[in-house]
Amino acid sequence: MLSNGTVIGAENETYYVALYEDEDCTILASEVMALNYSWSSSATVSITGLEVGKTYYISECDASGNAVILGTTADGTIYTPEYNGANTFVLENENSSVTASFANEYYDLPDQFYYEGYLTITKKLLGVDGDPLYSDAVFYAGIFDDASYTTLSSRVDVNIVELNLAGGAEVSQTIPVSVSGDEAVTLYVTEVDANGNPIAGASGFLYTVTVDGSTVTLDSANLKASVVITNQEYEIVEEESSEYEESESETESTAVKTGDDTPIAPYMSLMILALGVLLLGDFYRKKRAEE
Repeated sequence: MLSNGTVIGAENETYYVALYEDEDCTILASEVMALNYSWSSSATVSITGLEVGKTYYISECDASGNAVILGTTADGTIYTPEYNGANTFVLENENSSVTASFANEYYDLPDQFYYEGYLTITKKLLGVDGDPLYSDAVFYAGIFDDASYTTLSSRVDVNIVELNLAGGAEVSQTIPVSVSGDEAVTLYVTEVDANGNPIAGASGFLYTVTVDGSTVTLDSANLKASVVITNQEYEIVEEESSEYEESESETESTAVKTGDDTPIAPYMSLMILALGVLLLGDFYRKKRAEE
């Protein structure tokens, strides 16, 4: 569904569609199928049992099968069904299928409708050197209603977004966000575990986490936002540092210091020489006494 070319969704709305045998869509060729919208911008039905080679015409209709050319919602908002290409087709063979689509174009946003915004979350993984790191790892991003990351948002269908690298270094997921016509929606995004708990700084998490654009605001004039979460591996140096300190401590403990760096070898030599002179003099004195 569209409003002035912008995708919109309905909180709770039902439309109908059918196939017809004639171009004016007056003779039903199928049962009337309901298109139910519950906080969604699109709905799909399948019609089976069609004849091969027969020409069918598609039209939106009311519950009784009357084709709708110009419709109105409960609050009186006017819309027209717009068919993508021709509203007719021919089934070529028994194994073939045909996909057809149309959109209701509204001139204003009806009550109980909303604009559909889009939040794109990108995960990047880097190695210690800052280069892309290819991995099969699975990460998660949480979308919250508060800056403290305590309340997961109810404005999105998926508030814990799986980001599976699947062998790559980067992956993106786009999440629809409902935005009412007169409001601004602010969301807060951060990395979480599979249960929605913020993970940055958690014990055992081997990456630094950088979030670019963690707070985003969407409104009717700004329906697209993006967040980039970058993880970079830690450089583990703790063990090497510990070994170095231990080795340095052992080296210092084996080197005994007296506190005096004065060289003592020359003094020892002089003392030995003096002792020798004394002994020699004593020897000669004894010899002369004997003579």
